[in-house]
Amino acid sequence: MSEALTATYPGLARYQQAGTRDEALKVFFDVLGEHADKVSATVKRAEDIYAFRTPDRPFFQYDVQGVSYGAPAEWAQSPLDHALHGELQWNLFNLEAIPESDFVASLQSYGAGPNLIPELFGVEFEQQETEVITVFHPKAPVVRDLATDIDRLLDIAPEDTDHGRAAAERTRFLAEMTEGRIDFVYPQLGGPMVNVCRMMSESDALMASIAEPDALHRLVNMAADKMIAWKKMLYRAAGDPPRFRPRRRFYQPPPVAAVMVDDWVSVMGPEQYMGATSEAWRKITDAIGPAFLHTCGPVLKFMDSFLNLPGLAGFEAYFMDGRERTTALMEEAKSKLAGKRVMCALFADRLPNPVIVDDDENLTPEWLREMTEDGGFMLQATGSLEWGRALIKRLGL
Repeated sequence: MSEALTATYPGLARYQQAGTRDEALKVFFDVLGEHADKVSATVKRAEDIYAFRTPDRPFFQYDVQGVSYGAPAEWAQSPLDHALHGELQWNLFNLEAIPESDFVASLQSYGAGPNLIPELFGVEFEQQETEVITVFHPKAPVVRDLATDIDRLLDIAPEDTDHGRAAAERTRFLAEMTEGRIDFVYPQLGGPMVNVCRMMSESDALMASIAEPDALHRLVNMAADKMIAWKKMLYRAAGDPPRFRPRRRFYQPPPVAAVMVDDWVSVMGPEQYMGATSEAWRKITDAIGPAFLHTCGPVLKFMDSFLNLPGLAGFEAYFMDGRERTTALMEEAKSKLAGKRVMCALFADRLPNPVIVDDDENLTPEWLREMTEDGGFMLQATGSLEWGRALIKRLGL
């Protein structure tokens, strides 16, 4: 850890000075206890928002980019200890870096690309490194003809894959080390149409939603069953009842527990999407709990989908209409939800000229308070530490 971080964040500094894993864990829980009141206030804020009550102040989470912690701790030699060290250090920094940020500690159960469900059906992937992220491309579709190929698909259980075994081992270890006191979040398990579109070509899947809806519906449900199987495997590994929440950002209070990552909800026509996926949504949310959805958007023209999806409690999105995100469009979107779904506005990173909305002059403390009246709205942003502190001040938080 750099000298600047050591001087600025006393809890993180104490953690870094721990000589053993047990000492590091003790420091972690001590620092967590020091922030208990702040965390409790965030949890209460989120509960109010999901109950469509006006919270004590707007919910705003800020995630800092580009932090360097320095060399890992000497005690973190094994891969699992290294994972534990990274998770604890990340949580401590976020607790201390921007005190006004709404942050609740969590553990990542497993990190992997969006291939965990399709691989259970035999999809193989090739990896491509970009300047920003690692991208996984299916080598070839395993479904070319819905009428014949569905019955030929492999049927593999998550625990019988390398990813599944590694995820279970990591989850089991982290749960044991943290005594079940910290929430887990899921790995990237996708959503009903996302997983199908990694098993067959996107164009074929979209055509099937119109020409072969029954067959597509069957394939979507098969993918949903595998999503449930993955989640239940992780629950067992964590030693029920340690709680899984959908995402690290936008704290989701119980009973919200399922996660969906599916951009197709804001691409397909509502009738086609609902026809293909509504039973899958119902299966997953009945088995796991109400769901939180990620979609990049745009969302404004697809409110019927959000209002009708079984078990949907809230969602996060980048764009409102096309690639636009203005304060007026957010107001319109929230009004269409009619106090029935929570909308979370996810900041689309545009560094080095970061903005949250296109009409930046209208992003004021008054607007944010008005958007938070009667709950139903959260805001998140990502960027440099300096910009985050300036943004917090600007928003009156």
